[in-house]
Amino acid sequence: GAVQDYDTIQNTGPTGSFAVEYYAFAPAASLRLYGFKGLRTNEASNTAYLTFNSTTSINGLSLFDQSALSISPFIEVSDFTMVTTKTFKFSFVLNFTTTETDPTLQCLSPNAELPTENTKMFRCSKCSHAKRCALETVYPPSGLAYQEFPFEMTIAGVSQLGMSATSFEVMYDTLWAAVSLDAPSYAKGPFFLTVAWTEPMDDVSVITPSFSSSGPSVDEEVMNQNYTVINSSAYKVLIAPSETGIVTISINGTSASEDLAGNTNDFRTISASRTGDSKTIIYSSGSPIVGSIAFSYASPAYSYEYEGDSSSTVTSSSLTVTWSGFTTATEYDIWITWGSNLSSEVSANLTTTSHTFANFEALLGIEYIVHLTARNYWGDETIVTKTFLRPSLNVVADGTVPALALPSFMSEHQTSVGFKIFVKENSFLSINELEVLTFRSADLESGDSDPCDAATESLKCTFINFHMEVPDTEFLVFRKPVRLQFNYGTLGWTDSYYRPQLRYWESYREEWMAAADSCPTDTYFEQWNDLHKIYTVAVCHLTQFAIFEYYDRITTTTVVAVSEEDSVTSDPLFFAAFFGAAAAVILFCVVLYLCRKLRHRRRFSSKPDKKEFEELGIKPMTDRVPNKIQVVGRSSSRIKFAGRSGSSLYAESLTGGHEDEEASPSDGELCVASGDEESQNLHSAGASPARTTPGAAGAGTLTTGAAGAAGAAGGGMGSPRMPGVVPTDSPRR
Repeated sequence: GAVQDYDTIQNTGPTGSFAVEYYAFAPAASLRLYGFKGLRTNEASNTAYLTFNSTTSINGLSLFDQSALSISPFIEVSDFTMVTTKTFKFSFVLNFTTTETDPTLQCLSPNAELPTENTKMFRCSKCSHAKRCALETVYPPSGLAYQEFPFEMTIAGVSQLGMSATSFEVMYDTLWAAVSLDAPSYAKGPFFLTVAWTEPMDDVSVITPSFSSSGPSVDEEVMNQNYTVINSSAYKVLIAPSETGIVTISINGTSASEDLAGNTNDFRTISASRTGDSKTIIYSSGSPIVGSIAFSYASPAYSYEYEGDSSSTVTSSSLTVTWSGFTTATEYDIWITWGSNLSSEVSANLTTTSHTFANFEALLGIEYIVHLTARNYWGDETIVTKTFLRPSLNVVADGTVPALALPSFMSEHQTSVGFKIFVKENSFLSINELEVLTFRSADLESGDSDPCDAATESLKCTFINFHMEVPDTEFLVFRKPVRLQFNYGTLGWTDSYYRPQLRYWESYREEWMAAADSCPTDTYFEQWNDLHKIYTVAVCHLTQFAIFEYYDRITTTTVVAVSEEDSVTSDPLFFAAFFGAAAAVILFCVVLYLCRKLRHRRRFSSKPDKKEFEELGIKPMTDRVPNKIQVVGRSSSRIKFAGRSGSSLYAESLTGGHEDEEASPSDGELCVASGDEESQNLHSAGASPARTTPGAAGAGTLTTGAAGAAGAAGGGMGSPRMPGVVPTDSPRR
């Protein structure tokens, strides 16, 4: 209705104009420091701008002034000016505590309880970035060149504007920012990496992480596609390694890493501004990577050990195993096996990279297999084995100590086999002044011969396989043999049909030879004591040795020994056996000779009679050469050719081609007298004593050393040929 007064008089005309301003929201303030990109300054004198998002005036009246602005701890605000109804400008100068570095300054964790009510906690160069400097002060200490000291600037609320009170933290910042990395320590797949700075940065993404080349490569495309900025001081990226390994990530600040106060990490100008961080991630796409194993063996020194440590305090043997390179492994299990089924206890869930087996007495010739299980964070395992051999032992073998007890071996029954060597003085040649012997286990992995390769049904290999050498010497000859003794004991040798035998490896022939045969016959020695199960053998050669078991069912007691030291020639049994054997051999030879003689006599005892010659038409010698031959006996068996010089030539008669063994020297001797010159030339022509040889028809044949020469001389022996005498060139020969 119309406007009317108390008297009901209505006013229907215009009475005035009105201006109405509508406020949709209360003004909100923002603060900016001139010359800086945030509320951080490294200057003592500063200019600030306070800006509202809506007007602070109503009907031309400003409802905001300097009284609504304060700084704590107290700092005077000056030059307050309203630029617009929404913007105000003012200045302030920071106050400092004029003191040098206070000795009461402490470095505390950010959440630590303050020592006193007046203690101020802030960052400074005296403490690490993870700590805070705690000091009783109101203003920034002038003695600290690099610090982050906070102030609080408060804007009071204005009810007419509907504006509540607002506060801003202003930081006096002369300290550079520090960077850190955050990532999981273990990963089985792609993982996020967070890069964080201790304060807001001008450009948080200007510094990126780098990856070590020693680890697996990283897919950069995946990283670039999964880059996320969290705020002005942090961002994160996705890391995708290509394979199992240790991923090492590092980041370092540079002159490009600048905070909002203008402080950089240019360590070339301020060395203390250097910052960086690294992170190691054990990335497992499978089992841990295979690493390496090393051994260290300690044992008490022998008194006769060459160059042994006499000052050693080791009282018991031990084996220390160290390992490295098992990438991604977090814990380990380790144990040792040897022989057929022997084993040490398993040391499980180790987090170190070494382990010592105490009271571990390593035997010669035994291969100890060290087993190591490496397990990663996710339970994936890698098992590695390596062979350990007892280290070589050098002993002085000059004969000063004739019997040297050395480390034991192991029998097939896995009992200890005592080992001794016996060396006499001057056993080495004078050219070898270093009278030292080295004993070491055979190393099959390095190329030593495996005696089990030569095993047969009747020849078995054993655990005893070793080298006996002289240091730095390839060839050595002993003056005297070296004896080796192996004490098995009754528990170490139980088979009555097998015997031990030491053999050496002949590299040229590539075969195992009996070690006892390496010595000359007069120093040969090999003995098996079946009662005490002790095997002793003399050797004269240095090489690889091994004990074999050979089948010997017949022999139940064994003593095979001949040497200058252990001769058995003084034993009466030896003489009885020797002469008995000699008599048997002689008797056998006599019987054999008589049998052959009797057989020979029976074969040639019958001779043809004269009637048989006549029937064959063969004339006797007296008829064929009547003027040259004088019959001395009736039954002629020999003829004699006599020359002027008195020399004679005997020839066997040809009566049937067989000699009459029963005729006496006077019975049947024929004398052929030759008074002419021609017959004498037979002897002078070089004729040698004649012999009879069997002819084609069984008749005797007279041969001379120069039959051809005699025939050419003419006379009674030259032409015609003598009846009954055949020259050496005759076809009948």
